[in-house]
Amino acid sequence: MSITEKYIEQQNARRGGRAESEEPERKTEGPTTKEILANKDLQDLFADYLETEDAKDLGVKLGEGTLEGEDFAELEEKRKGFLEILDRSKSIMESLDSRTIEKLVASSPDLQTIAGAVGKEGIRTALSKHMPRVAIKERQRFIDLEAALGKMAESKKKIDQEDLDIQKWCRENGVSESEYIKLLQTGDTTEILEGVRSQYGLWQKLRTNWKKLDKTIFDESLENADAIEKYWKNYDRDVEGVGSLLQSTMMENPLIKETLIADLKKDTVEKKDPNMSFGELKDAIQNHPINKQELDAALDAYRKGHPGMDEDELLHGFSEAYANDRPKKKSGFWSKIFTMVFASNIEHYMKKK
Repeated sequence: MSITEKYIEQQNARRGGRAESEEPERKTEGPTTKEILANKDLQDLFADYLETEDAKDLGVKLGEGTLEGEDFAELEEKRKGFLEILDRSKSIMESLDSRTIEKLVASSPDLQTIAGAVGKEGIRTALSKHMPRVAIKERQRFIDLEAALGKMAESKKKIDQEDLDIQKWCRENGVSESEYIKLLQTGDTTEILEGVRSQYGLWQKLRTNWKKLDKTIFDESLENADAIEKYWKNYDRDVEGVGSLLQSTMMENPLIKETLIADLKKDTVEKKDPNMSFGELKDAIQNHPINKQELDAALDAYRKGHPGMDEDELLHGFSEAYANDRPKKKSGFWSKIFTMVFASNIEHYMKKK
């Protein structure tokens, strides 16, 4: 942003307008919906996201190509929400780098067992592959993991800041790190104080307020001993919490378990995807003719089993039952959307008869 842009933004904020930076926008860059639906991995995840968002009606319109004006606004909101979830998933995996995984494994006997089978990188690979789907389909578990990692990072930040403060204190008071550790362990300042005084030359002694070099300069550092132990206890506890969440995620998510087992077996054979793709949905909608003879026979049988039912209710119930009972070669969100479209087409056909 240029200087003039920053100036105008700040002036708008001062006049009561909203500066751009005051309210973060949801992610708008990234792949378009068209690009998402053309990418097999992304479209599968997007289908899962639409299903968790209860957006089946939007899915039907996407499949049929019948989007109207307001539908585009809803679709854009879903796209933004989807990309935001992917970004948060990516951020989680950046936090779970190799060094962090190593610490987590060391803290958890259960993770050590898994690492003994597939290695620490095997754990990270399985998590990296399926974390976006965990974020979408197991939202609360993901939120808990995200919060636990944030808490762990905050604990580590306090420790790092304490280290910087100690290094600065040691430099200012002429104390080595090993002497500082000894001070914290024993609380005995006499020997260290004499060591510090011995480093001062005559002229420096004359220029220095000698009283500052008495025992009081160590008081604050001695008080820090309890704080340091507290920080590390909190950090260890937070690491254990993240490790426990990761272990339960890996053992309770069937896809992650499948990846771990495949890694253990060195199973590199690519399995056939059981889920219908968006392209298959469009083909199925366009190329799935209604067998009128079979349909009429099935309706007669359904009518006999539901005597006295209102005709509209009967046709609606029959259409859904017939569409749901069809042999399904594929599963997943787009398959469910096709079933809805197929049922609607059957009902429309029966009413026109």
